[in-house]
Amino acid sequence: MDRDADESPRTVDVLKYPRGDDTYRLIEAGKGEQVVEAHEHERQKQTLLRRVVTVLAVVGALGIGVLIDNPLVGGLGAVIFLGAFWYGNRNREAFVPTVVERNMYPRNAADRYDIDEGATGQD
Repeated sequence: MDRDADESPRTVDVLKYPRGDDTYRLIEAGKGEQVVEAHEHERQKQTLLRRVVTVLAVVGALGIGVLIDNPLVGGLGAVIFLGAFWYGNRNREAFVPTVVERNMYPRNAADRYDIDEGATGQD
């Protein structure tokens, strides 16, 4: 029996990473949803951290404006921080993959999605 055939999964899930040119990866069957959930959880943690940092920066900018007796400068700083947060937070969903196929044979997935059969996401 071929050694590589023993090590590869019998069926796979296909994940699609929408980053400009769509990237597809093969994951052992049944693990696709776990990978998607892990990416979503990580994105939520990063979004929460960015929001906390933004709120602290806005409060700090307003506080500095009050301390230097020029609230207009503080308000301008707060608007700049909010704009930077909004701009940096666009397209955060793009890094979360979606499961496009479940329980598919690796050869069929490779043919349909133009994937190298050895490119399973099990590094």
